[in-house]
Amino acid sequence: MKKQTIGAWFLAAIMTVFALPDAKAGGFDFFQDIHKGMPDAALRALGAKPCADALCMDTVIGGKKWDGRYHMKDGRLEAVILEGTAADGMALDLAIKESTLIPVYVEIDGKTFEIAAELRAGKSPKEAMQALMAFFQKAGEPKRMQTGYTNKAALDMLVKSGKPFAETYSVAPDAPIIVTLLVSKKMRVLSSTAAILHSPEMLPLARGEK
Repeated sequence: MKKQTIGAWFLAAIMTVFALPDAKAGGFDFFQDIHKGMPDAALRALGAKPCADALCMDTVIGGKKWDGRYHMKDGRLEAVILEGTAADGMALDLAIKESTLIPVYVEIDGKTFEIAAELRAGKSPKEAMQALMAFFQKAGEPKRMQTGYTNKAALDMLVKSGKPFAETYSVAPDAPIIVTLLVSKKMRVLSSTAAILHSPEMLPLARGEK
């Protein structure tokens, strides 16, 4: 991924508004129909099949297919892990944007950027997003990139509390969180609440340690 390409990718993801490809697969829309607490039977009705300690199901987002693992607890959905490639990243980011979640945290090869920190420093939301784009455009060809998304209510709580994105669970444990991890042209997506993604079971996956 070349220097200009990554900037264009995220500029489109954050700033462009247009109709996405059909996100539905098997009659469901990931952001509309999949949610924490869904019963096992509801997922199986959508086509999920048992696999190891989870349910597995091909999942289409933004017209692109991802390998989906649906992690259950006591017969209900706790978290979703999707596996795909960097080539599908732009479609994913656009679909996340359409879901009303916003990018609030980025780590590229060990360097981090926090929207909450920019807002606490007095920047307007527009200025903070512009600073985020500048951060992306300086990235060059990253070997590892992690992006965290949440809703505006959780972002406001992070700004007021002075907490970083990694501690969203301490101020907004039920906030919806999506974390994308790009390593060696492969992409992993984790979707659940702040508290669950910070749990001992899920945190190593979010960090790319598993």
